[in-house]
Amino acid sequence: MKKQVSRGLEPAEAGPQDPAEVRASEQRLRLAIAATGIGIWDVDAASGTRQWSPEFLAILGLPPETGPDQEVFASLIHPDDAERVLALYSRAYSSPDDPTYQAEFRIRRADDGAERWVVTTGRVYFSPAGKPLRGVGTLRDVDARRRMEEALRLSEERHRLAIAANRLGSWDSDLLRDEHGWSPEYYELWGLDPALPADPARLQPLMAHKDWQRLQLALAEARESDGRMSIEVSFTRPGDATPRWALLQGRVFFDAGGRPVRTLGIVMDTTERKQAEERQRLLLNELNHRVKNTLATVQAIVSQTLRSTPDPDAAFERVQSRLMALSNTHNLLNATSWAGATLGDVLGAELKPYRSQGERVQLRGEPVALDARTALAFGLIAHELVTNAAKYGSLSAPDGRLEVAWRLAEGENGQQVELTWREAGGPEVAKPTRKGFGSRLVERSIRDLRGTADIDYAPGGLICRLIFMLDPWGTSKDEEEEPAPESATSDEPVDGA
Repeated sequence: MKKQVSRGLEPAEAGPQDPAEVRASEQRLRLAIAATGIGIWDVDAASGTRQWSPEFLAILGLPPETGPDQEVFASLIHPDDAERVLALYSRAYSSPDDPTYQAEFRIRRADDGAERWVVTTGRVYFSPAGKPLRGVGTLRDVDARRRMEEALRLSEERHRLAIAANRLGSWDSDLLRDEHGWSPEYYELWGLDPALPADPARLQPLMAHKDWQRLQLALAEARESDGRMSIEVSFTRPGDATPRWALLQGRVFFDAGGRPVRTLGIVMDTTERKQAEERQRLLLNELNHRVKNTLATVQAIVSQTLRSTPDPDAAFERVQSRLMALSNTHNLLNATSWAGATLGDVLGAELKPYRSQGERVQLRGEPVALDARTALAFGLIAHELVTNAAKYGSLSAPDGRLEVAWRLAEGENGQQVELTWREAGGPEVAKPTRKGFGSRLVERSIRDLRGTADIDYAPGGLICRLIFMLDPWGTSKDEEEEPAPESATSDEPVDGA
């Protein structure tokens, strides 16, 4: 290996020059190097000697007295980058047609082992015969820039992921040049062809006039105030009349003179949130409506039962059983978040104590979904029929039987339920002489369901035929209050008086 020595920096192949000019030039160069912290390397390819400036040594974390040594330099290159960097360096010394050299890589400083990014640039000078004569270059510490770039990249990636996760569209408008840029998500949200040039005027036909005016006013106010804007507007996509909602949030940027020059912003489709808010509003209204009607029903049940039942113990038992019927149906509805319940489940809940007694209770019918209000009304009917059967009918006798069958049929006003309640094997039945509260409750509930009840007091067992609408409420009925069950002067059984 040829001896490597450290010597002052000299221009390559310098011709005759004024010594004073040379000294002035070198002084300017050293001042520039000191100010920028750029390291200089210089290699005499013929002799193998090389020079490293003090700044070069400082970047590598080497003591000032360290002699130039290519092996020392190579040992400080990060192992993951070493092969690439050394290959580029070797290529520069063997390519007269492309003698430049540039590489950005990591080093591990000699003094503290800190990992830093550096960039080296250089040029190799060749003889006319193509033999390398000299290599000169610089070494700069670019760790701060690399870390800033990495932080910026990560920040942009986080924003990109946030935008993708939330399906946000973005816009960018140059107010001075009247130039606009929209992201692919922005086009998608409005339902516009991404091949179309970005133009805010394309949004006007998609919005109601009042919303377009509100948007223009919000933008104008942002330009005249702190530059921030946030507004929610309704719109429809081209060829789709479905109402949708969008939230636009943006920022206006001003030049040094306070003139608005640029706007940046995002847009978010808030249709699902708006629909959820509307559903919540309707549910709260419906809940308030249900609570009022349920309290009215409870009040009627308690007052009429107490009025028609002199015995306090009997009155307490009847009130409790009717309130439990309401509670049972409520429990079924709670399981579906009040979406509804099936007819079979409502009947099953009321007949649960008797269905375990062999085959004396049979339920037959196809699955029929009832909405919440229909389920509550039918639950009261089922409870009165079960209570009557348990006290006076087939379920009061050991050999008594009950069969409930139903089906869906097409009526004049839509689908209807046809249900037959048939008792057998119980005490002999006689037609009641007057209607009790239970009978009135059944009649009132079946009328609410836009149906009819036909009760046959056959001696061998009561037969009740119910017909009611599957959707008795429609859309307008939801806002009406349900009157409490009618008053009654007695609490006699459906088939006992």
